[in-house]
Amino acid sequence: MKCMTWLWRAIPGTESFSLTTIYPGLITGSGYNHPAGERESDSSSDFQMGFYFDHTTGMPVIPGSTVKGILKSVFPKNEDKEIIQEKIKYINGLLDNKFEITIDNWQNLFEKGNIFYDAFISSVPQDGRIFAEDYITPHKNILKIPYLSVF
Repeated sequence: MKCMTWLWRAIPGTESFSLTTIYPGLITGSGYNHPAGERESDSSSDFQMGFYFDHTTGMPVIPGSTVKGILKSVFPKNEDKEIIQEKIKYINGLLDNKFEITIDNWQNLFEKGNIFYDAFISSVPQDGRIFAEDYITPHKNILKIPYLSVF
């Protein structure tokens, strides 16, 4: 995956950052259509993967539009300035203050000229496991829904 990082870093003005998932892992895109059951007509046996997979590497990626949407949802337009400031402080801490996000410029992140690239796995844990089986159990139904999450 380092070759992908290399490509994005070669584009002038591009910034990147890394985040780490912890237990229980990351589930995103649960609305994607990825049935993997024995029969397509029997959705109860599907393993709901909830990921978009890169066609070249076969690895899960989070589309740039999703990255932008998640970040945008953190900052609702009509939110109290003190709350926004606390969120900016937290995000700047995660990013090691790489982007100098302030109360005055945070909305600029979402302008049309800014491109959010896909997020991808940049390193594999020592045990080599990036996937884990997990379950979401609806309260109305005793059956478990199997999901694939990324560690």
